Amino acid sequence: MFDVAANIGLFTLFASQLCNNNANIYTFELIQATFEVLQRNVQRFNLEKIKAFSCGLSLNSETVTFAFYPNASGWSTLYPDDSEEQRDSMKKVVPDNLKQALSFIRWLR
Repeated sequence: MFDVAANIGLFTLFASQLCNNNANIYTFELIQATFEVLQRNVQRFNLEKIKAFSCGLSLNSETVTFAFYPNASGWSTLYPDDSEEQRDSMKKVVPDNLKQALSFIRWLR
């Protein structure tokens, strides 16, 4: 399996668990700070079948600049939207996501 833009690896770990840790998974994360967390998460679970790569995948070889949000890495993007409408949307979504976060990642326990 390929997990492109793997972020911190939650989907990777979930998919590995679904496959009884018996699937070859290749993860790719472009943002270095996020990749470091991804790598630690993979190492934490000692999953030898997961290979993490600090790079992005594209049809073209180029250098790009991402908007990086360290406290919300899943929202980091190549195409940031700093509009008032986007900020209002985030203010509504963040509290709901935080309320659901514990139940969502309960399987990690």
